[in-house]
Amino acid sequence: MNDEGPVLRYVSSNDLGETFSKAIDLDVDDPIGRVDVKFIDADHALLVWMENESKEGALIKGGVVGFEKGMMDSQTLVRTGNSRSSGFPKIEI
Repeated sequence: MNDEGPVLRYVSSNDLGETFSKAIDLDVDDPIGRVDVKFIDADHALLVWMENESKEGALIKGGVVGFEKGMMDSQTLVRTGNSRSSGFPKIEI
């Protein structure tokens, strides 16, 4: 856990929110948030989110999370601005 700044975490539930999995830290570098999630199958999801890169810039990152394994693979997809006007990344499948 990162006590010095924001952290992007993932939890899941398979009983309509009665209980939740243990939180998985996905990004501890400097995430802005603005997360979109699409489920691939019963055990995996595709996520995109924004992470601060500099005072004016941000990265749109993407990755596959396994509900039991945590982040399986992530990478930088594109650089963008970090102001609110830069928008919200969305996954289209």
